[in-house]
Amino acid sequence: MEQIFANVFATLLIDCRQQMIPMVNEVHGSNYTREDEVVLSHEEHYLKNNEELEKRISDSHFSVKRKDELERYHFECQTKQDASMPKRMAEYELPIALEHSEVEGNVMKVKLPSAAVLQLQCSRNMPDEYKIQISTSEGEVVHKVRIMKLNHYSVRDIFEKGLYLLIPYHILVYKKQFNEYNKDEGKLAKLLKVYEEILVRLEEAMEKGRIDGHAVYTIILMSRRIIEHVTAGYDRIRERLGEIMGGVVLDNPARAIFANGKNVGKAEGKIEGRLEGKIEGRIELCIAMLKDGIISMAEAAKRLGMNEEEVRQYL
Repeated sequence: MEQIFANVFATLLIDCRQQMIPMVNEVHGSNYTREDEVVLSHEEHYLKNNEELEKRISDSHFSVKRKDELERYHFECQTKQDASMPKRMAEYELPIALEHSEVEGNVMKVKLPSAAVLQLQCSRNMPDEYKIQISTSEGEVVHKVRIMKLNHYSVRDIFEKGLYLLIPYHILVYKKQFNEYNKDEGKLAKLLKVYEEILVRLEEAMEKGRIDGHAVYTIILMSRRIIEHVTAGYDRIRERLGEIMGGVVLDNPARAIFANGKNVGKAEGKIEGRLEGKIEGRIELCIAMLKDGIISMAEAAKRLGMNEEEVRQYL
């Protein structure tokens, strides 16, 4: 597997942890809400192999906490179909289960985490789940690993279900058409329109409080990273998509509410809070892009409806 995809997934989990809630709900049919907490766990575990310890690093091992209940999950990001995947999942999950086992009297309780794989590329005969069959003298138990197939989710699906963490990988859906996009301006324009829509809808989701500005920024940055990687050799696509992913829609002026860093609006209560949150999210996103050199000071000021000195105050 190309390491960049796993690295991006790990970054998304750390910086956008609450956005794992819709992913878990989609794959496992759970009903968690944004009020439930995602708790990260360390990813290194060791297995003994021929008298030597081998390190296993999972892409994401985390828990979801609802009140006093804690459920453990394991999510891997996989590029191509791999017959060894069930074995690898077991190698990750058994140490996790043993680490969090409990002993009550003469009974040791071991529970495997609920598991899933985000499959980035798959054929038509790709199964919907892997099965790990555990046999004992008392009988057999089947542990299921759900498979989340990237190409089953359109842009509409992503936003209707809140699966924002699929956005950085969405470019892979179009990879087979790269030759056509690189040569045909009309076809390339359709691809560019898809990403313009993604950015607009991301901003709308941020304004509605479904995702915060920091998570939006991370998703855009990780999208740029994967786009730059997979479009190597397709300079036209890379350049045009790069321009779009560096041009997040931030068209509503912030100055009306945050002139010189002070709130001058007269709205009260919930309306004021929502408006302030909306503007703060935009400022947070724009400042993060400025710090990483994606946009200039002048561009940041233009997008936020501020002068450069006001931007410097936030910076």
